[in-house]
Amino acid sequence: MLETEIEKLRGAYTEVLRPPKRRDKPIENPQVLFWDTEFDEMGLISIQFGWFESGEFRSRIIYTSQLDLESLERYVREIYQNGVVYLISHFSIAELHNLSDLWEADLDLIHKGLVGRWRELVFLDSFLHFWCGLDKVGESVGIEKLDIDRGRIREVYENNPELFERYALRDVEILAHAFMERRRWILEKWNVDILKCQTTAQTGMKIFLTNYLREPVEPLRLGWEIYTKRVGDEWREYRRKRWFYGGSKDRRFYALRCYWGGRREAFVRGVLKGHFEVWDVESMYPHMALLPLNLASTRWRKVRGWSEELEDAEGFIRVEFRFPEETKYPCLPVYDGRFPKLTFPLEGVSWCTLPELRLALEMDVEIERLEGWVWWPTEKEENHPLREFMSELLDIKRSSEKGSVEYETSKLLMNSIIGKFVQRNPQYTLRDILQVYRQLRDEEALREFLRKKKTRETIKQVESVASCFSPEWASTILGRARAVLGDLMRTSEALTGHTDSIFIRSGSSVSCHHLYQLQKLGSGLKREAEGDTLWIGRSAVYVLFNCGEVVKEAHHGYPTDEPFGEIVRRNLEARKSLIRKTRKKHIITPKEALRFGLPLGKTIIKEYN
Repeated sequence: MLETEIEKLRGAYTEVLRPPKRRDKPIENPQVLFWDTEFDEMGLISIQFGWFESGEFRSRIIYTSQLDLESLERYVREIYQNGVVYLISHFSIAELHNLSDLWEADLDLIHKGLVGRWRELVFLDSFLHFWCGLDKVGESVGIEKLDIDRGRIREVYENNPELFERYALRDVEILAHAFMERRRWILEKWNVDILKCQTTAQTGMKIFLTNYLREPVEPLRLGWEIYTKRVGDEWREYRRKRWFYGGSKDRRFYALRCYWGGRREAFVRGVLKGHFEVWDVESMYPHMALLPLNLASTRWRKVRGWSEELEDAEGFIRVEFRFPEETKYPCLPVYDGRFPKLTFPLEGVSWCTLPELRLALEMDVEIERLEGWVWWPTEKEENHPLREFMSELLDIKRSSEKGSVEYETSKLLMNSIIGKFVQRNPQYTLRDILQVYRQLRDEEALREFLRKKKTRETIKQVESVASCFSPEWASTILGRARAVLGDLMRTSEALTGHTDSIFIRSGSSVSCHHLYQLQKLGSGLKREAEGDTLWIGRSAVYVLFNCGEVVKEAHHGYPTDEPFGEIVRRNLEARKSLIRKTRKKHIITPKEALRFGLPLGKTIIKEYN
């Protein structure tokens, strides 16, 4: 993380990962209603509802071309007469955009999910829990999604109403069974209610905080906090006592400066012929989290210069370095502001973790002006609470059938929680934009408000961190992962590498001490694919073919509705210059709708250079 980012980040030196004061109670006998809509460019066709009554699934379909909040509430009250009702849809923008007065609801945007509340209707988006299409969700509960041409949905409705109704009601049936099965399993295992969690990451963090974390992971200090609260039409300032981060500010600065993403590099470009293999590290980040992590009682030391005792230490380092010129796979991260991208050059100044520096020393790097904060693991750091949580999830994943609710849920929980340790909150929220809209009561005036930087910045919030902030843990885990991939890439002379996978020529060795470490943890390398032709455009943009068929592809930065591999194959066969532009269907988001006057939920074609 850059120093300029850290300076603007509110909470960077105050927040600490610690257990909650009290455990959230699950909702008793919640009224849950699953809903879906069918529509096309001409408008709404139908609304489908699904729910459970005395353990039995029930559903109904309502044919209508108009929908607003009042009529939606009326339909809901025909099923649940009173009280709070949780309305759950999959990719909720697609359903909510049919409401003619949607902006009257209290809404927020989380990633691509629209959530919120209107009166006693609570809108949740199951896509934020499953992160896949309903076809795959259906596989987890043994219910097959029906398939029809979405572009002909109105034609099917008019000419084959029986098929239309079966198709429409099947989606809410899949969603109802999958969501409630996941809720039941998580409740039974950890007593956490996903109806109170808007995302998988939030669910995972709540499970960890309430079931595994027993004390703060950093020292605390008691102090006063000033906060604002809305009273009527005005904001008032208040003071309260609370616990803050009580460790060294300099040490945290080093932890923040050493926070970078995963490795993503291409060492060759163009078309390669031969025999190639793709190898993935099994559950890379969860296994890196099994290794020692610092706790509040950890004894840190500020160091200057390299010494042999650092061979067994963990920590964060600033170092000036130079690799031998013949080094093919340098491994020390340097964020280059000219791109801006994370790079791994032959020389420079790196903020890195000790595992990365130790790997560099194996490669005969020359170092000087080394400074950092380090610690030596004891039995307590080896048996940290995240290890207990990750170990249990890994056991569940290994013992569950692939594709089952338990398998998919444990996989999502393991990977999503690590990102929560460095979560940053958005500076512009849909909730704030809607407050302005309700004051202006004019969409054109709102667009003018958002167009001008001077007025737009009145609702811009200072970038802040979440309360579960632990850059020490996040930087340690990601640094280890970069070191593992770096060692695998240099040992195998990889052609390209991305986060937890490498592309190599068949016969290349992957044996290295980091692979041995992975195997000791219960992980290892798994061969995912092999082929005879490999095209590499740049990092994370590639296609692997085998006997003319696409076996693996990635196209980060090139969104497209057409299979990317087919685009590359077509261009290669025609010997044309590759990938000038790609096109992809894009659903207008709430912020785009409010800022540019575009119809929410409308599908447009976007071009990407």
